[in-house]
Amino acid sequence: MFRPQDLEQDADATVAAQPTTDPSVRQAHFVTHRIADGDTLSGIAAKYLGRADRYAEIFNTNRDVLRSPDLLPIGKVLKIPQPPAQSQPQPTDLILQSP
Repeated sequence: MFRPQDLEQDADATVAAQPTTDPSVRQAHFVTHRIADGDTLSGIAAKYLGRADRYAEIFNTNRDVLRSPDLLPIGKVLKIPQPPAQSQPQPTDLILQSP
């Protein structure tokens, strides 16, 4: 038996499955880092993310590789989250003021 609510549910599922072109929806981008002797997550965070206290972002992104933020297996490759390229300020975006 046909029910109108079934049609509405199917339509919603189809829309949800389509990729978005909305620029406000940002996808994660990554760079990689191979763990070397002496590396720490806070040091890696400082190098790639600009602040050592952002180490948890790297740990959470790499839970499949890391068991603890304090134990870094040498030779493993970490994904370092990066903002999309278009969200980075460009030199032409800066406004210079003269004194």
